Amino acid sequence: MLFKDNLVVITSPEDFADEHVLIERMFQQGLSKLHVRKPGRSKQGLDYWLLGLGLEYRSRCILHSDLNTALDLEVGGFHANASFFANPISTPKPPSFSYSASCHSLKEIEDLPPEVDYTFLSPIYDSISKEGYHSAFSNKELKVFFDLHREKTLSLVYALGGIDKDNLEEVKELGFSGAALLGGIWNYADPLNAWIKASASLK
Repeated sequence: MLFKDNLVVITSPEDFADEHVLIERMFQQGLSKLHVRKPGRSKQGLDYWLLGLGLEYRSRCILHSDLNTALDLEVGGFHANASFFANPISTPKPPSFSYSASCHSLKEIEDLPPEVDYTFLSPIYDSISKEGYHSAFSNKELKVFFDLHREKTLSLVYALGGIDKDNLEEVKELGFSGAALLGGIWNYADPLNAWIKASASLK
């Protein structure tokens, strides 16, 4: 799969007017996966939020919640911190359902079980959406890591933290398989246009 196909968007933690309209238009403009991160929402609240999207998009939503909620709501996958995957998961994994993890060190990636399909590594650049959240990796360190592990069976690694249209090509060259955008979308006055420009920035 091409890097461009592995661009994902993480929702704004706060709800706002026309949010669902903008997200549906992003899907129509090539967005493959939406990571739904709405802290504090109950299962019922997440279900209500998902109902704001066309039913055809639910399978392309990945929940930052708990595994049972993600399974019950029949979304496309479940996302958690790397520590969640330290213990075996007894619940059978449905077909076309993905596991993804948040990692903040290269060692965490190496320790993930094979069930994890992809991981977010952050922060790659200074965060756009979180003040004081600074880059934790050098370009040299990342290149060495990806060169050493190219032949190993590891989860796909997506860059997170400070990602926008201006650095996506560099992220790709460093060796990442994809990238996740948050502030690089929602901090703009026109989030849909920000998505279109980010996607178009890749060769």
